[in-house]
Amino acid sequence: MVATMEMDELITAGVPVRADQLTQKQRYSVEEGMPRFGFPNGTSDIAAWGDMLKKMNLAGLEDKITCPLLNLSSTGEGKVMYDNARAFFDALPNPLNRFVLTTEDQGAEMHCQRGNSGLLHQIAFDWLDEILAT
Repeated sequence: MVATMEMDELITAGVPVRADQLTQKQRYSVEEGMPRFGFPNGTSDIAAWGDMLKKMNLAGLEDKITCPLLNLSSTGEGKVMYDNARAFFDALPNPLNRFVLTTEDQGAEMHCQRGNSGLLHQIAFDWLDEILAT
C-alpha cells in the first residue's frame, strides 16, 4: 500500500503534511484508511501509519500459503498494485489458485470491483463452486 499510494517520501520524512500537498490517492489513504486502523489524526500520524503498513507484508511467506487463493485485481488500481499482486500470486504454490484482472470494459476497474459488484460475486462464487467441488 505504501508503494501503491506513493507515500514512501511522505512517511520517510516523518513530518506532518497538509492535505493539499497530497495526491487524490494519498488523500484517500489518509482520510479513509488511517482512521480504520486507529490513526485518527490524519497527516500528523503519517510516519506511524507508514511503520504499521510496512509491517503488514506477506512477502517471503508465499510457500506457507497452501490453501486455494483467489486474487481479484482491477486495472484502475494501477501498475504498481498489479505488479505487486501478480508477483506475490505467481509465487504461491497451490495450482487451484486463480488470478483475475477486471477492467473498465467490464465496469469493474475500481478497487474491489466497486463499479460491478455483480461481476465480483460471479467470479468469487464460481471459483468457490469449483474449489468446493474438489
